[in-house]
Amino acid sequence: MGFDTSDDACVYRITDEIAAIHTVDFFTPIVDDPFWFGQIAAAMECREVPPPPSLHERFRVLRRHIYDMCEDKGEYIACLEARKHFAWYLRGVAHSSYYKEKISAIRTVAEARAIISGIQRDLR
Repeated sequence: MGFDTSDDACVYRITDEIAAIHTVDFFTPIVDDPFWFGQIAAAMECREVPPPPSLHERFRVLRRHIYDMCEDKGEYIACLEARKHFAWYLRGVAHSSYYKEKISAIRTVAEARAIISGIQRDLR
């Protein structure tokens, strides 16, 4: 432990019978699905790993994600960033390239909402 090594974990003895364990893991370069983070966290905490979300749940989260980005960054930047994020939510969805083409041109939250509604309608 210390700055001279590249350890990613340590054990700190508190008493003779109690120790604290600390570990750091970075997954950003290899994990690009937002739902995997929850599954990884559950596995790391020795909890039951949740099943993948339904399509309905993915798009509920996507809508919230876009609205939160709007509040934080404004509609223009949120829509630019949403173009990238849509791909995460569409992973494994049939005909996603058709929807990604439409998404690449969104400029307003209303346009994003219309595309989400269309995807949900088409994939029922």
